[in-house]
Amino acid sequence: MEKSIRKGSIYGFLISLALGILLVDYKITTGFNGGYTTEYVPVFEYIMSILRYSVLGALAGMVAGWGVFIKKKKVNEQNT
Repeated sequence: MEKSIRKGSIYGFLISLALGILLVDYKITTGFNGGYTTEYVPVFEYIMSILRYSVLGALAGMVAGWGVFIKKKKVNEQNT
């Protein structure tokens, strides 16, 4: 049981980390008087927002790993 939950959490963390790097905005563009200005998010805030999504992905991976374990357990009980 521990192995499937651990693997699910690690895979969930890594996948959501990669998606967070790709999808989290690192700059804010605002328009005014027909022009645009760009402000960059501080590095600390950017890293914390990526880690927040990664931790949520790890929790989702743990739940998925637990579900896989329960499903395998039911199949093994039916076969024996």
